[in-house]
Amino acid sequence: MPLNELLRDLVNGCGALSALVMTADGFPLEEFRSHDPFDPDGCSVAFAIILKDTLKLVQSLRSGSLEELTVQTEKLRFVVRSLSGGAALLLLLPADGACGKARYLLSRDLPKFLEALKSA
Repeated sequence: MPLNELLRDLVNGCGALSALVMTADGFPLEEFRSHDPFDPDGCSVAFAIILKDTLKLVQSLRSGSLEELTVQTEKLRFVVRSLSGGAALLLLLPADGACGKARYLLSRDLPKFLEALKSA
């Protein structure tokens, strides 16, 4: 299944505002927006910096690889899931959104995202 369709199903399945797959440098590879008033492209660059710093911390703690990072603000919740080759999936939810469901769907569909990323 193409990345765009997987992102669409994820966004629709958990009520997210948008989702995108980005490179380690924050370059968006594919995105799907439901009704996002925020710019996920701009968020991807900012989260690329946060991910690099978080990866350094995780490595220094020798706690294994980084799988997921969640940031909650007053209005939004950002869920970042590591994929292969330094790529990551960035999911934007309303602050009161179904984060648990989103995390479940991400875990369940992770093999599909990895396969689609290989094909992209």
